Amino acid sequence: MKIENIYPSSLQIKYDYIKVNNTYISSIVICELASKIDILEINKIIPAKLQSRISIYVEKLDLHKEVKNLSKIIAETGAEIKSISPNQQDIDIINKMHREAIELRKKIQINSEELYHINIYILLSDIFIDKLKMKVNSTISWLYASGILSRVANFRHEEAYLNSLPIYHKNVLDNKSGINVTTSELAYLIPYVTDSIFDKNGIMYGFVGNSVCIYDIFSKTNMNYNMCILGSSRSR
Repeated sequence: MKIENIYPSSLQIKYDYIKVNNTYISSIVICELASKIDILEINKIIPAKLQSRISIYVEKLDLHKEVKNLSKIIAETGAEIKSISPNQQDIDIINKMHREAIELRKKIQINSEELYHINIYILLSDIFIDKLKMKVNSTISWLYASGILSRVANFRHEEAYLNSLPIYHKNVLDNKSGINVTTSELAYLIPYVTDSIFDKNGIMYGFVGNSVCIYDIFSKTNMNYNMCILGSSRSR
């Protein structure tokens, strides 16, 4: 394979897009998800003709540190609620922050849930910059109509693009650009879970519980050939 088939011949970086060879690329960061939605639903919201690419990064957070931060938020917002005038516009925002922090701390301390940070990027591309901007604005509107808040990753398009490539690249986007979720919320994002995977012409990958996992990644019944394997330490 020629080296020019791997690396782009040109890269132009602007605050609101990057240009790789002759293609303009912009990325969208998910800021807030609807209460119950999985990744496949997000993919269905965006029309297939836009040829979008979704990348997801999950990082486990330090529970001790996060509980400490939540307690600080609860104390600060609680004090503000008592002192702020009821007719001020900020009262709804502060009340929401206060309730969410209390609920999240309860899930961690009482329900013994872990806490994770998720970055979800949606990359869009086009050979015309004007069409790309229309795609970006339309996608943000479609997501908003489905209860998903997002924003354009201005000044961060290069990092989002690198993170979307099928190579190892450390996620350098800051924590403010993602979402914090609990174990149950993270599990709901996964499209499906099964303890029985047995394809006659597949390859044995290990065990799911007490069942043998034999999976044919190239089966015609699959939507695509991508696969992700998750497991704890010493999993078989």
